[in-house]
Amino acid sequence: MTQRERKAWKLPIYVIAIGVPALLATEAIVGMIRDDRETEQAASQVVVADSLPPVSVVDECNRYAGLERDAEAQVAVGAGPDERVHSSMDAGAGAIRHGDPGDSGTLVGLSLENGRSASARTAYRECMARRGYAS
Repeated sequence: MTQRERKAWKLPIYVIAIGVPALLATEAIVGMIRDDRETEQAASQVVVADSLPPVSVVDECNRYAGLERDAEAQVAVGAGPDERVHSSMDAGAGAIRHGDPGDSGTLVGLSLENGRSASARTAYRECMARRGYAS
């Protein structure tokens, strides 16, 4: 047996000993990068979903804006307090999720009735800001 034949087994062993850990390390690094990207994408989707106010907040702010709108109308028309309460309670019934392009911010969930009054839009915006949904 020649010296070359005796050393022939060393090359495959070295390749396996160095190559397998290198491949495993590369796979681990690629896997971590993929996980980070998926985590970032999932986190950005969660932020978008959490930024919309819940329906209860929208309804409450529509009621508040309705009171402001009706207070303004009461001064102009002289409506009684009972009419003001009923009108404000119905204000949230027609709430939709939309942006009002005429305003500086997006008024998500503002009812159509409240959208027609500048004082109601302002009141709605203030109500949402107090609850952490500033536009």
